[in-house]
Amino acid sequence: AGEPMVLSPSYTWAETDTTVTITAQCPGATSVGTDVFSSPHYVSLNAPPYFLELDLHGQVSSGESVATVRRGAVTLKLRKAAPGAWGRLLVDLPRLERLKRRAASRATAEEETAALADRKKSKTWNESRYTLQEQMDVDRASREAIEQAKAKEKADEAHKIRQWQHSVGRDPMATARPAGRLAAAAAQPSAAAAKRSAGAIFDEEAEEEPRIVELDHVPPLLDEQTDTPPTHGKPARATPPVAKPPAPAAAPLPPPRRTGAVAIKFTPKLLPAPARTRGAEADRALPPDPLLAPGLAAAPTGEGDISQRDPAWLKARGDRFYSGRDWASAESAYTHVLEQFGTAIMGQAIDCVVGCYSNRAGCRLRMGKPLLSAADASHGLGIMSQARCVTEFPKSEDLLQRRRLRLYSRRAAAYAAAGALHRAGADLHQAAALVAGSRDPSSVSDAQMLKEDLAAVGEREAAAAAA
Repeated sequence: AGEPMVLSPSYTWAETDTTVTITAQCPGATSVGTDVFSSPHYVSLNAPPYFLELDLHGQVSSGESVATVRRGAVTLKLRKAAPGAWGRLLVDLPRLERLKRRAASRATAEEETAALADRKKSKTWNESRYTLQEQMDVDRASREAIEQAKAKEKADEAHKIRQWQHSVGRDPMATARPAGRLAAAAAQPSAAAAKRSAGAIFDEEAEEEPRIVELDHVPPLLDEQTDTPPTHGKPARATPPVAKPPAPAAAPLPPPRRTGAVAIKFTPKLLPAPARTRGAEADRALPPDPLLAPGLAAAPTGEGDISQRDPAWLKARGDRFYSGRDWASAESAYTHVLEQFGTAIMGQAIDCVVGCYSNRAGCRLRMGKPLLSAADASHGLGIMSQARCVTEFPKSEDLLQRRRLRLYSRRAAAYAAAGALHRAGADLHQAAALVAGSRDPSSVSDAQMLKEDLAAVGEREAAAAAA
């Protein structure tokens, strides 16, 4: 199949003293598949197969521009940086000057976007710190109020006890006096004890020797046969038998527990090892299309083997198709993963989604779909600029930089294939800046290849300008 043709849509424009409105007719365009870029002097629209780029006559505020898609019409409402009438939409400059102006405008827009992202992060951080401080103040005030209430309640109860003691005529300190007298009495020895002690000290000869009394028979305390006190010769009276109370009736046994099957369900989640298989045979025996895998489409959500519908599992399968150069099957697997998330991406799956966009961009580039490939790369870069993956083992900064480098390179290749050489050159410059100054062997090799690609893009631009 040949490379699809890139179409330039028809458009109309209107202006007021403060705004410029551009309406482009792109049949079949949707808000999800449309990529709009706005900078102070340059705007572009990518709604495959339609592509439009405009070098504006005046300057606009890119942060206040709005794009809407409705019934195949894409409307760009741009706010002028300074009020006044332009009289024309496009600037009249030579090609090289126009390209330099466009590159400077794109660089300014990217700097403003990065600054806006930093301001948002700083604002979020300050708001979280303010909220935490406010909560700590509320907790501290609550604890102080509780302590004050406890102290007040204790003082009130002590006051009530003192009032009750006065009302019954009791001295509050009287309870301590008897204890003092008892202690003093216990400390003083008795007179008799003192006398015996004195006699033992001064009159040792008067002390009597202890006498030993021998007993022929010591009567038992209890009768060994009946465990009753002995009668010592007196006849024992017969004790009538005592009837024992009847034993209580045993509690009835509970009925037997019913038996039956219990349905157990597991919560679907991203599996920690999505690429596990049954061995080398399973690696070779892959179905022709991930969407035709057993149970993938038939089993409802949350039932059966969720590994066949797990996004990370499907991405791993798509990666194996990608390694086997089966671009159509790999694109199908990545598309199925991205359809599961839509516009809401959980923090745990950000790396998975960005990887799917990046690899699908590579598949579509190989399949001759440059504009769709550029749109996928733009989506991946947009997600990376707004959020990071929240996992127990996040990717390092070096790996994230390699991913950005891959996305910029693939988007540059897609733009070059579509004929947008100036945008390809801008992305190649961005990719080269990521590896500039690095001594890592892979980074040095990447820098050399990017330099060669920039030279090739420059030659194509010069040839186009000469023609």
